Amino acid sequence: MENDNIHLGTWTNWSRGPVFGATVTTTKQYGNFLVAFTAFYIAFVATRSWRILALILHRCRSNPAPQLTFLRQRQIILRNASNAESSLILFIRLCWAWRKLPARRILSLLPEIALAFGCIAAFTVAGGFSSSISTAIGDEVLIRGDNCAILSPPTNTSDLDLILPIRSQRLNQDATYAQQCYQSNASLSECTRFVVSHLPTSSVNTNAKCPFQSEICQTQDHNIQLDTGYLNSHDHLGINAPETQRFALRYVLQCAPLKSEGHTSEVSYEGLPCVKYRYGVKKSGSSDNFRIDDYVFLEKDISVQYSSGSLSGRNFKVSVVLSTSFTPAPELRVPDGDLSLVFLSGYGVGFIEPLDDAWYRATTASGYAMDSRSTGNVTVYGPREAASPMACVEKWQWCNLAYPYMSGCGPLTGKVDALNGAAPFFNLTRSDVDAGDRSQLSNVGTRLIWSAISILESTTGLQVLVTLGAKSLASQDRLYSGIQSPLPNDQWQLDVKHWFEIILSSIQSSFVNKALGFPAGADVPRLLPENTVERELCNSQKIRSTAYTSFSLFGLYFIFLVGAAIILTSFILEPILTCLYNGRRKKQHYANLEWASNTSLQLHRLAHEKLEQGEWSNCVEEIPTTELDVELAGLDVTDPARPTINKIDNGNPAGSETEVELTDMAVTSARPSMERESITADVYDNNTSTSPTPILEEETITGSGASRV
Repeated sequence: MENDNIHLGTWTNWSRGPVFGATVTTTKQYGNFLVAFTAFYIAFVATRSWRILALILHRCRSNPAPQLTFLRQRQIILRNASNAESSLILFIRLCWAWRKLPARRILSLLPEIALAFGCIAAFTVAGGFSSSISTAIGDEVLIRGDNCAILSPPTNTSDLDLILPIRSQRLNQDATYAQQCYQSNASLSECTRFVVSHLPTSSVNTNAKCPFQSEICQTQDHNIQLDTGYLNSHDHLGINAPETQRFALRYVLQCAPLKSEGHTSEVSYEGLPCVKYRYGVKKSGSSDNFRIDDYVFLEKDISVQYSSGSLSGRNFKVSVVLSTSFTPAPELRVPDGDLSLVFLSGYGVGFIEPLDDAWYRATTASGYAMDSRSTGNVTVYGPREAASPMACVEKWQWCNLAYPYMSGCGPLTGKVDALNGAAPFFNLTRSDVDAGDRSQLSNVGTRLIWSAISILESTTGLQVLVTLGAKSLASQDRLYSGIQSPLPNDQWQLDVKHWFEIILSSIQSSFVNKALGFPAGADVPRLLPENTVERELCNSQKIRSTAYTSFSLFGLYFIFLVGAAIILTSFILEPILTCLYNGRRKKQHYANLEWASNTSLQLHRLAHEKLEQGEWSNCVEEIPTTELDVELAGLDVTDPARPTINKIDNGNPAGSETEVELTDMAVTSARPSMERESITADVYDNNTSTSPTPILEEETITGSGASRV
């Protein structure tokens, strides 16, 4: 799996340039932690930013002259509110509490409210940006190319046993990917393997002219040509590199159904009637038994293909004759491309409706039963001939993008000629390309050759049809148990488009498969990187993966460095201002003192000191102090609507209940007086007359002093 071979750490994503492209990739778990920590950090920076703004506002608003209560309270809010949110709420409440003031007085708070709101808005956006340092980067990651290798060509039968299963598996994956991701209704969630979900097609011409001599094509102007345009090695193929080290690749496919009249002959082969297709001569056999046949393809006659009365389980047969295995007839020769022939045989498939398609040609009626459960024959249709021929021309082109716009391109031609033609633009000669000694190539030449090998040695181009066969047909989606549902008359063009998509998918996967390579110790014939540039290319392949999280290093540095500067400034600005203006300029000195005195603890000191409670020190510091044994009074809540601070008289809060301690002497001296008052009271009661009640005076002795009751 790719996810086990991902580079963790720092790297440069050249899609974003050398500065903004600096990236760090980590696991999802650590990524989530970093996102959360960054959000917390930004919130802390927001708090410290408001402290700077509050300090500046407080100093600007500082005034030793008498001011309205409303304005003094503003100063206290600026000094003590911990963040912009709490300040904004307090400012709004302050305006509401003093709503009876003239509007111009209330409006004097607008700068503070605006700054608080702006601070909140700015850091809310910054908080969103904190997540974008990951989300904006996307899900691109870099493959760790420790096992980088290219599947090498087989040299013996044992190599074939190892190579063919791998190629078959990869090609089937490419076909599945093309079917899922090259359609207009493709689900993006299924197409997240490569840097782009699908390679673009710059032009699709379904009315192309016959690319061969006119007499051999079935139609002169209803053929098909597909062109990728220039595929950027970085943007489309995922090879991470700066602009000066990129190349472009172009692939063009032209196909045209061929006439078979005059190019076939009926023969008997192994006792069965067969048809030879004579579109050139075929080279076959080994070096010891080499022969040239006067035909390029041999197929069983249609009578043999449809000899069974049942259609169940039948399928088409797609056969390919590649350009390297035959010499085409003069009518088919093209000087600037690789020619391949593709033959379609029905092999028992029945069409529900006749199909006048230039390649399928299923217009011959027959009375074959649909399947074994049918009670009678059902009319179906079959092809007119044993194998319907189509000729396709493939063209390739390589460009060095370090040159001015498209001025460093080789010719648009066959595979080998395209590579040789592009060699001069990559600081190579044709002999360098043919020599095969990659260790002696220049850096730019190595980038071309190593990338070309990735494609040429993998199953690309129409070679895909050799392995896929009938599975390469788009019509397979409408084939069931040997019965072909109705198809459009241009079905052959839809098939060619599907081949083109499979080829593009295989080009995408060839570079990723090269970077992933094979596990160490795997018994697979392979080509390994031989020099530094090839190893760099192996470690430069990007894919997409949601199993990891990537961050912009520029974004992280910006957030943490700017945040650190703000935090540091918030802590050193106050002492610096204090040192600069302490006692030197009257207004600024007053501003320093007001800032120091408006803290909650200093306001607490001022309240108690005004009542002469305790001897205070550190009166312009953050925390004022008294002597160690000094006790301060609590609140007097006699009036709950207006609590005040108790005033302490000789150490006891006034109005508090004190313990009355009467000594023996005090009681003795007080008794005669009490008795006299009692007798006097009796006399007044007996006379039932009203008289003022005598006042009893006594001295109450307490542990802390005496008071008159």
